[in-house]
Amino acid sequence: MRNASDGSPVALMDISRAIEVMTVCARGPRRPARESARVELIMHGTADAVQTMTLAVPAPSVVAHAFTIPAGDRAAGLLPGPYQMHVRILGGDGRVLATSIPLHIELR
Repeated sequence: MRNASDGSPVALMDISRAIEVMTVCARGPRRPARESARVELIMHGTADAVQTMTLAVPAPSVVAHAFTIPAGDRAAGLLPGPYQMHVRILGGDGRVLATSIPLHIELR
């Protein structure tokens, strides 16, 4: 994770400004490129939030994307507190193709 404004590293337990979370996902070799897919960043905690990126067709097998978490911006709906975050990729049929292990963070 890095500070969204200047790219500097951010401590997981002291996030007070917007950060970027770089995600890398793989759809798997058996999924057809003509199938749509989406990547989701899911946060559970003081408030729940999901950010989604829809993949254009033909969809790549490996996807890298930076999600921005607007920490410190109460207008965005993320309140201070502990969160558990994970990333998953879903096929066009809604089936979960892959999911990450959870990462624990603290928004200030």
